[in-house]
Amino acid sequence: MLVDMRGQGGVHGDFQLIALGLVIALLGACSSEMDPNAPPTPPSTSTTTIDDSLSNLGPLVGSQSLMIIATNASALVGGPADDVHFFNNPPGEVAAAAASVHLSVCSVELDALVVPPAPASDVAASLSAARTKCAQEDLTSMLAELHALQTRSTEVIVGANAAETWHSTNNGVNYFYGDDVLGMLHAARQMNLLACVVAPGDISLPMYPASQTPGVSLADALQGCGLPP
Repeated sequence: MLVDMRGQGGVHGDFQLIALGLVIALLGACSSEMDPNAPPTPPSTSTTTIDDSLSNLGPLVGSQSLMIIATNASALVGGPADDVHFFNNPPGEVAAAAASVHLSVCSVELDALVVPPAPASDVAASLSAARTKCAQEDLTSMLAELHALQTRSTEVIVGANAAETWHSTNNGVNYFYGDDVLGMLHAARQMNLLACVVAPGDISLPMYPASQTPGVSLADALQGCGLPP
């Protein structure tokens, strides 16, 4: 029931109406902000969608930029606007595009990134973990070894059990094991070498005198990845 306070207090009644209106407005605002059913506000992480184009890579690159390559997507971080751009192109295409604009590359394969439309907090945590892994990995010896084996046609094949290089300077197939498997893949991405990943499958290894272990053969790996035999 609305009471006309003007007849009971003149100007004083007007002030009471104004004060009451302000209290109601404030209560409404507070109830809106404290609504337990309202969705939480995500952290302010500036990202774009996952369909950015590699053809427009150049303007996105700054002096502190880094391209993080993962199995499911790649992310450009440290751009001039301090935003993040995601690409769903194959890792080899991303590495080639990055090399064309002199962009630093770090591969965290065989890991995956959390990408939009996942919650911004999860996306940011995934990128932070990837950048930490990039900073901690020392590829000095792998890069030196791969440089020594590199020709214009060198290819790197990576399985769960080993990695191998083909079309190398010694004209043979070179095998790498243990921690060197992913190190060889990550070094290949930095150097923009052709790489074929068959992991989590194994690659077939030579057993002397003249047999092979079970796994993907060199020829089948190259054919499956669309690389030159």
